[in-house]
Amino acid sequence: MYGSYKPVTTEDEKNGLENDLAPVAWQAFTQNQTITGCLSNSVHPVSYRVTEGCKQLVAGTNYAFEFETFFDCTTQQNAASFGSVTLDAIVYQPLATQGQNTGPQVSSVWNITKA
Repeated sequence: MYGSYKPVTTEDEKNGLENDLAPVAWQAFTQNQTITGCLSNSVHPVSYRVTEGCKQLVAGTNYAFEFETFFDCTTQQNAASFGSVTLDAIVYQPLATQGQNTGPQVSSVWNITKA
């Protein structure tokens, strides 16, 4: 059935979100946002953990998911710091058979925790 969102239920799908789409969403988020207490360009993601997700079949797949990013950064006092932030994202994954080499496209990503 096309059009409605369905839960991501398999470990393979969840792993795909964590390994492939969360890093793309994180990159889009950090291009326009800073993490409070960290120097710009000093935030380095360590790992991603998807807490929930769903998908919508279109000409490709829309994924809406919540994920936590754990990161290292340098504080304004030049000290090392470790933190995390929870984000929501919507990412479009084109069909591989469409011949599109565009890769995942981030529609939106926003912070749902204070960072």
